[in-house]
Amino acid sequence: MCYSLDAPFALGGGHFMLRRTLLFVAFFAAPLLAVPAAAQSLPMPDVEQEGQAPEEEKRKRAAAAAAAAEARRREAPGETATYAQVLADPDNIDLNYRFARAQIRAGDLKGAGATLERILMIDPDLADVRLLYAVVLFRLDDLTESRRELETLEKAALTPTEQKERADYAAAVDERTKKTHLSGRLSAGFEYDSNRNASPATGRLLFADSPLPVTGASAQRDDTALLTEANVEARHDLEHGNQVFASLDYYRADQTLLKTLNLQAYSAQTGGVWRMAPGWEVTPTLSFDHVLLGEATFLRERGAGVRVDHDVNPRTKIFLEVRDSFDDFVNTAEVPSIGDETGVRFDTTAGVERALTPDMKLTASYTHEVKHAAQDYWAYQRDSLDFSHLWLTGRGTFLLSALSLSDDSYQQADPFISQTLRNDRILSLGFTYGVPLDLASPKLKDFLATFGYEYFQALSTVENYAFTNNKVSALVTYRWEAGL
Repeated sequence: MCYSLDAPFALGGGHFMLRRTLLFVAFFAAPLLAVPAAAQSLPMPDVEQEGQAPEEEKRKRAAAAAAAAEARRREAPGETATYAQVLADPDNIDLNYRFARAQIRAGDLKGAGATLERILMIDPDLADVRLLYAVVLFRLDDLTESRRELETLEKAALTPTEQKERADYAAAVDERTKKTHLSGRLSAGFEYDSNRNASPATGRLLFADSPLPVTGASAQRDDTALLTEANVEARHDLEHGNQVFASLDYYRADQTLLKTLNLQAYSAQTGGVWRMAPGWEVTPTLSFDHVLLGEATFLRERGAGVRVDHDVNPRTKIFLEVRDSFDDFVNTAEVPSIGDETGVRFDTTAGVERALTPDMKLTASYTHEVKHAAQDYWAYQRDSLDFSHLWLTGRGTFLLSALSLSDDSYQQADPFISQTLRNDRILSLGFTYGVPLDLASPKLKDFLATFGYEYFQALSTVENYAFTNNKVSALVTYRWEAGL
């Protein structure tokens, strides 16, 4: 769910705040609130959960970190073994085991699997090594072999902790091998905006190039809001690793003071993931979004897009996405001329994802957007650079940092405001910290708390649209998942 709205609230910059609110939902809330899904789908009662990624499609990158946590939990005395040491004494089980842990920490799961397999060829009765081997196979999505190893351990001499761990991974294998997966989340929280109505930083508004002082409804207003978010998603696995999916999302922000800025958004999406060749994925999607502002329909957006992902190597992915949508704006009592923004919007995004370490990932992308509108002074071209950094900080906690820089060049000046051609330069900087609540109590294992901060600054050649805003938010999310 992602919108680009330009509603001229009070002839000022309020359109930015509406747009940024929705972008916050799309960029921060949706992916982050999915973090508990990984915690549920990979039950690890005695294993640290540093390696949990936000979405199922991130599983490959989560695998290295989660298995690294497994290795840390199994840490044994002694220095880290090197490949040279193993070559010098290839039958030394202790050296091989330490080397396997080092490989896992480095993200080399395939190498670790080969090392553990070599140990079991020397001594097949090492139950703890076989359990770690089964875990590594699970992380590599080799579910058939992982199941076989776990079944071998059913009658092995395991400690009570290891027995529970084996049972949990056996259940996880059964869950993942099911063809259809349902998941959902429900979130509630609040947010605070220091400049909710995006009042201009100059304290003035232009009308036909005549400056007017900001007064009344145009004056800067801070406000709080109660947030509600919900999601239901279904995924069905096809042959050869392909998949189809459908999801429904709901977002609601009820303002404490500025009721005319109450926001509701419904979003439906369907599509599929097709593995065309090793390392290549194609994801076509169709979507429909319905946005209400102040309880009145404000926007209906119909869109289609396709994304292509390519794994350059185990730690680096590049992607290209194109999307075309029709923004159907509806005039409301608060924004009677918003229909002038109705038109087609086309976006092209190219980017790269890089796993810096098993616990850190950096994403960078460039987007070029062309927006058509019924009135040319609402048509623009946008160039954006976006960066995000995900840091898994241990025990299931994480920190997401995001930086966005964009330049908007409008096609024509708006004669009602100014003869100056509008050009906006926008900076957004945000941080979100997530904490699984099972750190406080095991009964809260399906709950996650997130705390966010966002700084937003818009510079513009037309002072009506130049403003700054600070936003803080807090959410508690319940997540569930089931296989059919």
